[in-house]
Amino acid sequence: MKGTKLTLFIASLGVLLLFYLNNQMTVRPGTISGNGNPALIVGASLLPLFIFMVILWGRIFQVHSISQSFSIAGIILTFVHLIIAFIYQKISLANYREIIKDAYLKSMGK
Repeated sequence: MKGTKLTLFIASLGVLLLFYLNNQMTVRPGTISGNGNPALIVGASLLPLFIFMVILWGRIFQVHSISQSFSIAGIILTFVHLIIAFIYQKISLANYREIIKDAYLKSMGK
């Protein structure tokens, strides 16, 4: 079990690193982008790693029992987190559209 937890921790650090690399490949507004394909490779490698982490979590949950109240609280917190994430993405998209509009108007001299 200790090996499973250690492997899960290392896999989580790998996911963190891949998300960081993918974020660093993001082109900022007003700059010329290069080839975006390396970011797709990094992003595609997250899917098998996610499946691997689900398997590891399944092994951990087979050994440890979880109370029903803890499970319900986890589901509610996950749902709240998902709602907050959608709201954040909507606000970020609106802000990004403004940045793109301003960069476009600046490049056209208006």
